[in-house]
Amino acid sequence: MPRRSSLLVPLALLIAALVASGCSGDDDGAAADATVARGAVLAETANLAIYDAFIPVPATDIGALYFEMVDTDGGGDRLLGVTTTVAVMTHFHSTVIDGDTSRMLPVAGGIVLPPDGATKLAPGGLHVMLMNLVTPLTAGDTVQVTLQFERAGAVTIEVPVLRYEDTGILGGSGAGS
Repeated sequence: MPRRSSLLVPLALLIAALVASGCSGDDDGAAADATVARGAVLAETANLAIYDAFIPVPATDIGALYFEMVDTDGGGDRLLGVTTTVAVMTHFHSTVIDGDTSRMLPVAGGIVLPPDGATKLAPGGLHVMLMNLVTPLTAGDTVQVTLQFERAGAVTIEVPVLRYEDTGILGGSGAGS
């Protein structure tokens, strides 16, 4: 029979994901392997590429944005901000697991894209919170999002809104990771 504490962590993660419509990325912003398989590129500049963006259908007026950014010129970059007309404000967060508790912490100073590396914003780590959604988002919607980078400047992408089970989160089988 499983220990009670071993069941609490997955349950806490599921509850946090459903209430906040998910959280994302690597806990410490560490670079992901830049050679892993990816979906189609959503945007490309002289120094970076954006892949696999999605927003799970939010359960409340708070949503989450996930994507992967890859350095293509060896110079790195820093994501400074995100804007969209569907949310009053956006915040960078990281999900931290402390024992049996999962919590979100603000990320100050932007999200680093290391030279010759990749940074993945994915459930359970780094993510962009979409706060105070001005309209409900439903599966099949597309949201225009502008990412503001230190070197690359403004990069606009079209982000699909996906049903939770189609995102790859907690055993889903669709896009995302």
